[in-house]
Amino acid sequence: MEAELRHPRVSALFHGAIREALGQAYSIARIGRQDTRTWEDKQRYIVDDNGGSAAAVRFFGANSCVAAVSSHYANEVLDVEWAIGAAPPELQDALRELGELPLLMFGDEPRVTAMFWGDGERLTGPEPWPSVYKAGGDLLRSELLSDKSWSRDAEVYSLTEPVANAIILIAARAVPGQPVKMSREELELIVRSGSEHEKDALDDLTSGGVFEVSRKAL
Repeated sequence: MEAELRHPRVSALFHGAIREALGQAYSIARIGRQDTRTWEDKQRYIVDDNGGSAAAVRFFGANSCVAAVSSHYANEVLDVEWAIGAAPPELQDALRELGELPLLMFGDEPRVTAMFWGDGERLTGPEPWPSVYKAGGDLLRSELLSDKSWSRDAEVYSLTEPVANAIILIAARAVPGQPVKMSREELELIVRSGSEHEKDALDDLTSGGVFEVSRKAL
């Protein structure tokens, strides 16, 4: 496991979620949607690999979050009430709410395989992080990578070096709960006007209210 994944931080997960949403917008504009890595609103980030695995993360600030995952590859379903009981009391209701999302259902049955949270600086769960990661936390591997490691992996979105660097810089100035303002030049770099799927990419990027962009005066 990469060094940055062994002791992950809430701030790194937030930064990576911003980064991934921008990378996905670039990919959607060029080739259409392949999977989902997007901000549903200013607090909730959603991942769906379209292969039976999904995750939801809710952020409460730079150092606090809750997350629930359903991994198609995990061997066992999580005892949700046991996991929630291990979380700090002030995070338990939010954790339970995530665990009940339709996104994490398998048919009519809930299928949560991992839960974790950040209460302070680091992510943790009802078991040591390697166990949480194996049970589904690895679905957020890209979000937890350092910028350097992510840049090496950026071919997943076919990113050019200038686009990858721009995405990293935009993500670096993101603050939880506040819109990320993008310049017209940044937007054009990530979602090129006239792209085959330009509208879909812009809709995906802006629907959650996390990114503040405009085509005006372009």
